[in-house]
Amino acid sequence: MTRISLGELKTATRNRSARRGTDNDFFPPTPMPTAMAAVRRFHREGPARALIELRRSFTTSTYWGPGGRPQSRSWADAIVSAFEAYIELASEDTRPVLDSGVTTEVRLGVHSVRVSIDVILLDPQGYVGRHVLWDTSDLTVDDAQLQAAPIVAALESELGSGRVAGVEVWHLRSGAQVFVSSRDATRRLPEVERIVADYLANI
Repeated sequence: MTRISLGELKTATRNRSARRGTDNDFFPPTPMPTAMAAVRRFHREGPARALIELRRSFTTSTYWGPGGRPQSRSWADAIVSAFEAYIELASEDTRPVLDSGVTTEVRLGVHSVRVSIDVILLDPQGYVGRHVLWDTSDLTVDDAQLQAAPIVAALESELGSGRVAGVEVWHLRSGAQVFVSSRDATRRLPEVERIVADYLANI
């Protein structure tokens, strides 16, 4: 069994010819762990503290801060801007938050996807997951459904079948928000399983 991340699944769904390389020992630094920590802090400590800590983390970093390469500093600045968009969107949502930053594993055939559920909300229709995207690619309904499929499977495994309303996919760079119902996500699971198998073929 081989496990992939949601980020790799996103790559595979957007480029069906993509294949995972055989050299998986090197992973270049990304600001995503810091970005996702900011989302968790937002829901636990509030927007002001989350934004302060996000900026502090980048400005004191030798890689992302003033001493880093221009590309790294630009990426960090883009994450801060995207998080400010998250604050604006999420602050308007009054639904209670059950949890944030939940990580689990979803089996898809002989492989699995490591699923990170950014936020779990208590909605009148049932539990709702939120999946946050920070990249520059446009978000389509098809993209949202494929990425939501393993997240719904994870939520139903954790919280119970029939208790999950669906998943919100938020694209922070554009402000796009797509809600994927549990029904629509579940019907795409077989397709996601095939995509994962193709992505991992011949590694």
